[in-house]
Amino acid sequence: MKKEIYINSAEQLHELKSIVKNFKKIELKLPYLNDLQNKAWEKRIQKEYFSCGCTTGSYFVGLGILIAIIYLVYTLTVKSSISIKMILITIVGLAILGKLVGLFSAHIRLIRIIQSLGYLRMNKLYKST
Repeated sequence: MKKEIYINSAEQLHELKSIVKNFKKIELKLPYLNDLQNKAWEKRIQKEYFSCGCTTGSYFVGLGILIAIIYLVYTLTVKSSISIKMILITIVGLAILGKLVGLFSAHIRLIRIIQSLGYLRMNKLYKST
């Protein structure tokens, strides 16, 4: 069962690094950030945490369609047989690959956001001493 997480310490941020998405709602309430900053960082975290990879998948499908068009033009000019099965396999394969690339890159961006919040915390602690 998915649950909600209310993050009020930098240590809790590391719970978001898991590949398995355990949370349905994330709320950021870090004490070293004001309310506006918490909301801005929360929005960035949620964008990457709940990313589905669809945008990248659609780019890869577009690339697959472009490759298919080039393949069709080539086969018509060379007078060879057209393999519809190969075209469909290529497009579906690129869609899956694009989705995986999108999920992976969103996870990397999420880890970078968490690291940035950690650096921000250290900077605030350093300045307060």
